[in-house]
Amino acid sequence: MFDILVISPYSYALEQKVDDIKLRLFCQEQTNYKLHVIKALPDEVTEKLHGQNYDYAYIDDTYIDDEVAEIRSHITGESHKTIKFF
Repeated sequence: MFDILVISPYSYALEQKVDDIKLRLFCQEQTNYKLHVIKALPDEVTEKLHGQNYDYAYIDDTYIDDEVAEIRSHITGESHKTIKFF
């Protein structure tokens, strides 16, 4: 199972990105994944991700470096390409 994190402080951005990801994965005939959609304000990132690990992440580009570093610490992939900003 491939765990994909989608995180943003904005509901609309999350909806749009999730639709985009689902369409892309459907077109690639990928079925072995699970989307984890998290709406988190900057001060909630640590609390909402506590104890979780993901294979890949889509991160809203409004997060500052400290929040991105916190999110990055929950990504199990070994490449910088495991994170995409939207």
